[in-house]
Amino acid sequence: MSNRLYVIDAISYNNDGSAMVSLTLTVKQGNNEFPRKMWLPVMDYRNQAISNPNAVDINKTLMRCLTKAISMFGLGFYIYAGEDLPEQEKIVIQKEAAQQKARYEQLIQELETSAKGGIESMKSHWLKLTPEETDIIGEENKMAIYRNIAMKNEANHEAENGRMVSGKTWESHRQQFTQGVIQRQGNNATKLPHAISL
Repeated sequence: MSNRLYVIDAISYNNDGSAMVSLTLTVKQGNNEFPRKMWLPVMDYRNQAISNPNAVDINKTLMRCLTKAISMFGLGFYIYAGEDLPEQEKIVIQKEAAQQKARYEQLIQELETSAKGGIESMKSHWLKLTPEETDIIGEENKMAIYRNIAMKNEANHEAENGRMVSGKTWESHRQQFTQGVIQRQGNNATKLPHAISL
């Protein structure tokens, strides 16, 4: 698969106050580089040059100029031909989606496994996750696993060992879990790890 990058040149202004943008798009494939330079005057909707263009005018023209440079390579031509994505790109997208799904399922399974050990086990596992991993799991999934697995296994374990506190509710478990995390972080909620507050 090729790599693409573009370099925007300095804006050039004419005596009448109009401006010209230009850039160079380079497609790299292996050790080979294929540059294409493109330029475009800053124009209005009637394709007339704008005198003293503002930042928005220049930005829009730069994006149009980049599109022209891309078209010189024939990149994305299938869009204008009314075709679907090329097969190769479809395969890449499908592989990426499959990898993301597998990663999501793995993280969920690992969190569920830790939750089977109870609240402390789940908390310990959660603290080891990266912010990216906690985002993949999601707050809703985390709380569902916490309620349906960690808290119930904790309560079952306590009941089996004759240590069930009379009247203990799921909410008291949640408060205990959250308070334990806050105390570990020095009673400063702003220092909590990403998405750990339950």
